[in-house]
Amino acid sequence: MSKMIELNNNTLERCSSALKAPTYPRVFDRYIAHIGVGGFHRSHQAYYLDQLLRIQQANQPSQHTERWGVIGIGMREQDSILDKALHVQNGLYSLILKDDLETDTTIIGSIECHLMLGNYRKQILNILAAETTGIIGLTITEKGYNQNTEGQLDWNSEQIQHDANNPDNPISAIGLIALAIKERALHQRPVTVLSSDNLPSNGDFTKSLVTEYVARIYPEAQVFLTNHVCFPNAMVDRITPAPNDGNQSYLLNHYGLEDRCPIAAESFGQWVIEESFASGRPQLELVGSDILFVDSAIPYEQMKIRLLNGGHSALAYAALLEGETLVDEAMQKPLIKQFLCQYFNEVKQTIDSVPGINLDEYCDTLIKRFSNVNVRDNIRRLAMEGSQKLPNTMKEPIRILLEKQLPCDHMSRSIVNYIACLSSTDPAHAFEEPGYEQLAPLARKAMASGDATQFIEALFGEQFNHDTQGEFSATVSNQLVAFS
Repeated sequence: MSKMIELNNNTLERCSSALKAPTYPRVFDRYIAHIGVGGFHRSHQAYYLDQLLRIQQANQPSQHTERWGVIGIGMREQDSILDKALHVQNGLYSLILKDDLETDTTIIGSIECHLMLGNYRKQILNILAAETTGIIGLTITEKGYNQNTEGQLDWNSEQIQHDANNPDNPISAIGLIALAIKERALHQRPVTVLSSDNLPSNGDFTKSLVTEYVARIYPEAQVFLTNHVCFPNAMVDRITPAPNDGNQSYLLNHYGLEDRCPIAAESFGQWVIEESFASGRPQLELVGSDILFVDSAIPYEQMKIRLLNGGHSALAYAALLEGETLVDEAMQKPLIKQFLCQYFNEVKQTIDSVPGINLDEYCDTLIKRFSNVNVRDNIRRLAMEGSQKLPNTMKEPIRILLEKQLPCDHMSRSIVNYIACLSSTDPAHAFEEPGYEQLAPLARKAMASGDATQFIEALFGEQFNHDTQGEFSATVSNQLVAFS
């Protein structure tokens, strides 16, 4: 093998042609300032921008269109590892896309740089307020929004309390976006805030939180926010396991490339975005059928969040109780696969028609995607943060099924499995759960008493129990008795 190549701007020409290194100039006209440049953003949005830049380069000089790049913003301490890697590599990284049979690798060049809020606070605020920044992006997971169980801003959370007392030095994403809007209002610079998180009506939801924060902290910016800031809803989809050393070894062994932060994902991808932008947007429709601009993304969101994301959770807790660790291996177990199919059958009844989509075929595709032996996704990744995910993926479908007087036995069994995992002392059932201190005692109490009422109220909110007249809590309680 030839000498190892360290990935950076100066070595791109030496990389194997099989890696499809970018040949376009990495100089951009406009920017997406993206908060939360984790694995998913790099496998999805940054990838599609890279593909657009390649198309634009191929079309030059016949036509010139705005070239959009990404400036990444890290807010969490754990972001510093990726930050250092991207800094050394000039924002470059490898994306390994996998289906059942083939693996395709591309070096992505759409990220110009990555900055940590703790180190570059002033520069980041200038970027967020700059005229060249047309979009502020978000991929911060459910817990990054600091919402309470009723879906409103949690003013009692540590981050929001800090920001309310120190508005010029925010540590939350909501606080940082609000400060950017205040600064942009001074210069009348419209902007779009684009959430890519798995939240129902994620744009509307983000708008409600930012509006609530601005009304209290920056009331002078309210009119500008209403008239000049857009929050399009969007659906994003690509299964992206957590990074692992195997990705680095693969690139080193096959291509002699040292990449400190490669990411692997499935080859399937989809991005559906509402056509609602305040300051221009990249021409992503040129990339192809993976990307749709629509009047309403809500039907697509409902389908993906309730079936894929909810299905991931349903699968995860059932699989953990069976001692499984990898998603594709769990899908080889007939009982687990059958349970998931039945879960899908229940949830499908809560979803309105989705333009161009057959829900039966969509569910069949999900089964195939979950079974992809090349992706090797981890069960614990799917199980983590259930207290944040389940209210967004399961609460509304359960409510709809009960209103329609339809059975929700497999949805309720998923909650039973979640309770069983939380109450268990077996390390094989453990997963990362920010709500553990609150929920685990209630889970143990529910298991012991056969009464899940308090647990359901803590998970879904008291209003949910009131709205459903305690019917779902009773169903879960009955299944708990049978389970134990």
